[in-house]
Amino acid sequence: MSGDTYVIWSYEHGAWWRPASCGYTTRLEEAGHYSKVEADRIVADANIVSLNECALTLNEAQHIELELRWLIERMLPSLVETLIRELAERREITPPQT
Repeated sequence: MSGDTYVIWSYEHGAWWRPASCGYTTRLEEAGHYSKVEADRIVADANIVSLNECALTLNEAQHIELELRWLIERMLPSLVETLIRELAERREITPPQT
């Protein structure tokens, strides 16, 4: 919808565009809010040679952020455990028993 607020993700920088196209942030709440017309122009200008940017509605971006937080919260303990075990193997020490 044309009345939606858009945010812009930079694949190149792994971050959201800040307000007024001034830099990047990894925090969605610090991202710039753009109209569809502004977002389409920015994305078109940035993607002339290759895909560098994409525009999402703020609602879509918030949904993605919630999904990622949910995944991280559920996966983080097992990822940490795996990393500790791998580090222990490299150092030839006994990892804690779980």
